Amino acid sequence: MKKSIFVGALLLILIGIAILQKGLPGSSELGPGDPAPTFTLETIDGKKYAYSHAKGKPAIISFFATWCDPCHKEAPLLVEWHRKYGSQVEFVFVNWTKRDDVKSAQFFAKDYGIRFPVVMDQQDRVSNQYQIKVIPTTYFINRDGKIERIVKGVRPADTEAWLRAQVK
Repeated sequence: MKKSIFVGALLLILIGIAILQKGLPGSSELGPGDPAPTFTLETIDGKKYAYSHAKGKPAIISFFATWCDPCHKEAPLLVEWHRKYGSQVEFVFVNWTKRDDVKSAQFFAKDYGIRFPVVMDQQDRVSNQYQIKVIPTTYFINRDGKIERIVKGVRPADTEAWLRAQVK
């Protein structure tokens, strides 16, 4: 009797862990092939920025926070790629503001010489749409507005090849 209760409890725990990791059955997980959610947020200098795939350009949307060490490693790479491909690829940094502040994001952008939009997700609305759980998380979106890749952490090895393929 005790053994069957233990096995049943263990099974319930495992099912609970699976639901937490994957979501409830029927819930949608954002992934490659899905359309990237559009959004409008305020930039670090108080202007409105709207991401829309109607622009017909591929995009890199990177979620970051100023206190995140890997984000500091990724920032120079994004700045370099923006310098090379910024006229053909849309770049945007989305600050995980609920855990950060505008002044820190302004300093971060100035410190790295970021010349593409840095926006503040103050209610985590966009971070929730993009299902951000780890930062940095970067979405690679093709010119049709479909997500091609999602990278959690800094993995620049083949990113430049992706960028070159998008601008051909």
